Order: sequence, then C-alpha cells, then structure tokens
Amino acid sequence: MSLNHGYTPKENPTEQEFYDECLRHLVRQGRPCMDPTELVGVELKSACKYRMPSEGKAPALACAVGHFIPDDLYNVEMENRIITVLLAGARWSKDIAKYLPTNSDRFNSLVRQLQCLHDNPKFWGPNGLNEQGKAEAHYVAVAHNLKPFNFSAPVQ
Repeated sequence: MSLNHGYTPKENPTEQEFYDECLRHLVRQGRPCMDPTELVGVELKSACKYRMPSEGKAPALACAVGHFIPDDLYNVEMENRIITVLLAGARWSKDIAKYLPTNSDRFNSLVRQLQCLHDNPKFWGPNGLNEQGKAEAHYVAVAHNLKPFNFSAPVQ
C-alpha cells in the first residue's frame, strides 16, 4: 500500500501560495485525511493523519500540511506529531521546512488555522468543504491579509 500522493510541493512558498495550494488540495481531495479508528486515550476518535491510503488505486490522502511533505521525505514516524514539533529538531525538519512558509512570523497561526479547517468535521459535507468550511477558509485569508480562495473557479 503506497502512501504517495503524487504532488511535488514548491520550495519556499509564500503564505499566499501555501494558502492557495492548501485549499486547491482540500477541494480536489474532497474530504479530510482522518483515521476514524484512532485510539485517543481510551476512546476511538477520528484523528488527522499526514498521509493515509485511499480506496482503490487513487493517490494516498493527505491532510492540509501533509500535502506539502514530498513523497520521498514522508515517513510514517511523522504521524501523531504536530508540524511545529516536526520542524523543531526532528531528523527531517530541515528537509520539510523548505516546502512551508516558515520564514513568516505568522506561519504557525496560518498552518494551525488551515489544519483546523481540515480537522473539524463541521466544515465538511458529503461533497467536500461545506458553506461553513468555505466561510472559514475566507476568514483565514482575511486574518492573514491574503486573497481569499475562489471556490467558484475550476480547480486544476
């Protein structure tokens, strides 16, 4: 089972490029990358995964941040660690950092908000991001002085 998802991220993206590509990815994928059988404490809960196999021969699913981890750098040991921990000294941190807008003072806030958009089931419907999710994506853009994502334009 492959956990490759077939996207090669751009090095040193701006916040706008990161935001736009993250939203394009979430729209194309149409659902979050969540494991519904993850044991959290003593309860089974849905848990975000950087990567997860999809059904059939489709590329692997990827979360909002996992989409920016190149296939050749992804390691299953990254799972269950938030991105700030991965970037704070893990053996792959320097390799991953160049694919994220880490040179921004607002990076942690932007990533956290996009990851919350991905992780929160109230933002998803049977056909992908629902109206509440799209409104949240707009809010994230405004909060970071970015151009909001155009959900009515075709996604490549």
